[in-house]
Parts: sequence; structure tokens; C-alpha cells
Amino acid sequence: MGCDIHVHVECQRYLSRGEHDWQSFASLGFEPRDYALFGAMTAGEVRSDTTLAGAVAPRGYPSDADDDANEDYYEGEEYWRRETRVPNLDWHTPSWLTTAEFVAAVEHVGDVDYYWRAIATVMQSLEASGHPARVVFWFDN
Repeated sequence: MGCDIHVHVECQRYLSRGEHDWQSFASLGFEPRDYALFGAMTAGEVRSDTTLAGAVAPRGYPSDADDDANEDYYEGEEYWRRETRVPNLDWHTPSWLTTAEFVAAVEHVGDVDYYWRAIATVMQSLEASGHPARVVFWFDN
């Protein structure tokens, strides 16, 4: 049995009076499995002994995630709008990485599918245009 990853790329959207929120840029499902990258993204906690110096342990699901990510993580709007939110019981190791952290993980592994490099490039482009980006992700078995 393999381990799949669910990925949402989010960027900051600026609101009035200097406030911001996270907005979904891309919602991607079942990306190419790369257990070395999964390990680098989770400080070795998912399917790999690959660790990255300075890697962050999984942070959990972000409380300020965009509605698109919430709907996927909590499996439907009717679930995530409830006061008590319960994700799919098959999901595990939810986390998020900044652009710099994700790019470092991709570069550390080196030989990754073009798909992962494209995500890193999009995130860098968002950052260059003044929109901080992050990748929100979780796994299932």
C-alpha cells in the first residue's frame, strides 16, 4: 500500500487596513509519490529516513487555511463549517511549509519529478510578486 499526498498551494491576499488572509492558488491531488521528498518535507516522519538539516517537524493543519483546503481536509463544506471539525480518519501528518522551506526540501532531494519543481517555481513566482506563499499538505495510506 502506498502513501499519497494532498497538496494545496496558497498565497496571501491583502485585505483592507493591512490585513491579509490565505487564498488557494492551486488544489492538487495525488501527486507523484516521492518518499524521499515526503521525508524531507516532514523531518523524516513520512515513509523515509530522508531528513533535511533545519527541517521543521509537521506543524499540523493550519487554522487559517483557505476554504478550498478546508473543504478537502474536512471532506465537504458541511463538515468544516461545524464548530467541531473532524478530518477524514485516513488523513495523517498534516502540515504546511513556506516557499523557502519547500524549495529547500526539493533541492535537498535533488532528483524529483518535474511536477514538484513546477510547484516550487510557482511558489517562488508568487513570492517575487509580493504574495507570500505556502504549501499545505497531508497524507493518506
